[in-house]
Amino acid sequence: MPDRNRTRVSRRLIIATAQAIAEKQGVDAVTMRRVAEWLRITPMALYRHIADKEDLLRALLDRSHADMPPPGPHVDPRVRLLALVRWHHASLARHPWAIPLAATGELFPQVGVCSLYNFDRAFRESGLDHREAAQSLRVLWRFLIGDLTQRARRPRAVDRAQESFEEDLGRIIDALLRRPGR
Repeated sequence: MPDRNRTRVSRRLIIATAQAIAEKQGVDAVTMRRVAEWLRITPMALYRHIADKEDLLRALLDRSHADMPPPGPHVDPRVRLLALVRWHHASLARHPWAIPLAATGELFPQVGVCSLYNFDRAFRESGLDHREAAQSLRVLWRFLIGDLTQRARRPRAVDRAQESFEEDLGRIIDALLRRPGR
């Protein structure tokens, strides 16, 4: 006779549980064992749906961006760059637990692969070569992660921080594209 109290496990449920753990205890608390404990199943049961912890963390990063649609296409590469950075910033700001995952640069979730392509394309359309585009993306990503990390430490200063973020972002992109400030 089937056990009616048994949790019906799915990839979606596992990822949602991992997110709940990250939100309550921080992303470092997300382990396969802890997720299994929360679901009241054995850790081995998770591996039918999740390859390993890295797969789970990638899925968490994708989930951190899922509640906001990505920016639409823009003809002007500068406008596209601004929109991409703002989108990542807003998505990660809504999910502070994801900032350390994004900061490492070691995990490439699906959203990251698409963003890399869009960033590279915008930089290349602006006249940068492949090496310059990669360097420029690193500068923008470090700026974004630095801003988010500071905000997480000082949440009261968010309003002023948003104004300076926007101003600094425009200046950085102009400098990277070798444009005079506007």
